[in-house]
Amino acid sequence: MGEQLCWTAQLHLLFLFLTLRGEYRLSGADDILILYQVLTLCLVICTSALHLYLLTQIDHVDFYEALNRGVGSAVAFSLSILVVWPVTALLAYHLRVGVVTLLLGMIH
Repeated sequence: MGEQLCWTAQLHLLFLFLTLRGEYRLSGADDILILYQVLTLCLVICTSALHLYLLTQIDHVDFYEALNRGVGSAVAFSLSILVVWPVTALLAYHLRVGVVTLLLGMIH
């Protein structure tokens, strides 16, 4: 199960990297794409933390040993925590611009 979580985290980080670089983009769906990026980051954070937690509970090892065994999950968790805040701020900005545009369209 740990290897599957590690591969999932790596695939999500690769998808995030490609979308942030602009190499994988859906035309006209930037807001949805940013929402998917935030949700993907949340998924990576949760699965990475769950993997480390399960290593400590099921294998009965201390946290340091769990970090040694699940180094991929630790790296994915750390990078996702660092990246989730600016991506969430970008999503909030896009949502604010969309709501303001919608409200101005209703007034005119």
